[in-house]
Amino acid sequence: MNTFIKNDIDINDARMFFLLLIIDTVIGYFLSYKLCIINVAQEGYKISIAATLSKLMISGLQYLMLEFFPSYYLYLLIQLTINFIYLVLMNYYVNNKYNWLKTTNGVINIEEKKLLTKNIKALFLHKIGGVLVMGTDNIIISYYISLSIVGIINSYFMVIGALQTIISSAISGVTASIGNLLTEGKTENSYNVHKKLFFMSFWVVSFVTISLSNTILQFVQLWLGEDQKIDNFTLSIILINFYFILMRGSVERFKEGGGIYYQDRYAPLFELTINLLASVTLVNIIGLPGVFIGTLLSNLLVIFWVKPKMVYKYVFNKKLSKYFLMYFKYLFIGIFPLIITHIITSSLKEIINIYAFLANCFINVLIINLFYLLLFRKSDEFLYFKKLTIEVLNRIKVFICNKKTKINLTIR
Repeated sequence: MNTFIKNDIDINDARMFFLLLIIDTVIGYFLSYKLCIINVAQEGYKISIAATLSKLMISGLQYLMLEFFPSYYLYLLIQLTINFIYLVLMNYYVNNKYNWLKTTNGVINIEEKKLLTKNIKALFLHKIGGVLVMGTDNIIISYYISLSIVGIINSYFMVIGALQTIISSAISGVTASIGNLLTEGKTENSYNVHKKLFFMSFWVVSFVTISLSNTILQFVQLWLGEDQKIDNFTLSIILINFYFILMRGSVERFKEGGGIYYQDRYAPLFELTINLLASVTLVNIIGLPGVFIGTLLSNLLVIFWVKPKMVYKYVFNKKLSKYFLMYFKYLFIGIFPLIITHIITSSLKEIINIYAFLANCFINVLIINLFYLLLFRKSDEFLYFKKLTIEVLNRIKVFICNKKTKINLTIR
């Protein structure tokens, strides 16, 4: 352990921390398998809502604990306990709603078993590669810079990671619906859904990314103190990575829905190799930003084009150029609210108090969304989501009215 961490640490504490994290992971493996039936039933949004609530509860309790009883043991125990309760409750829900699972004996023929095994092996490479790519940055920072910098960076990643989880969970909820759509074999319909999902992803992801670029430094200094500030260049690279990762959400959902894992099974290994070589080289040249530039390069050189290529070739039967035309069109559009909000909030960002922070947030919310509203108000994608929103609100209105009617009848 001292090979990677230059600071003095208590090895017994480190082992216990690692053990608690392993227990948390193992519990997830043993209790999460039943949740797939919720996705298959096209109710993935329920998992998204429950997972988001559990993560918000974990973050809230951990914050309060660190504020009043600072202990990393308690910090990890809160995470382990809430995750366990979340999985137990979700299993209880599945057992009650889908009780036929207890009596059903599934049968898989030889061909299905071979195909399943083939895809699971490929999926394993994707998952391992993804975890290693995202997990090596802290090790490199600790080895080449210091463990204290890892702590500072993780303050930012706590905020960014929470938002990334919420957005990813929301988009992941449509995977089962996409799978059903693809079984219909209507390629053009699938492509139109992809464009709509990509549009929604752009609006949400660009809004969050731009808002973070203007507010996160101010928030972290307000929360943890001015000694936790990092340079703007490093933060910009982190947020660019954040944007690129989330903007491939639509492609990833269609890739998962189409079961395309085997065709690009070695891509994550190439990504990992580039990430390690680039990060280690650049951290020795330019320091902390080099670690995240290495991650960005590995993303751009491999996953950025490989995943959409697989989907456009095997799902949509279209040229990859169509994807990049759409991608860079939206990217170009997103530059304008970025510049506008940066200029307007430049003086507010230097003031470290709650009022300036709230004003900064309000300006970002107003300007970014107003800009997109004016620009996209007549587009097919916007009109589709506008119609969908109105339908949902009408259903909620009808539901509330029915509830009120029942209450009034009961009272009478």
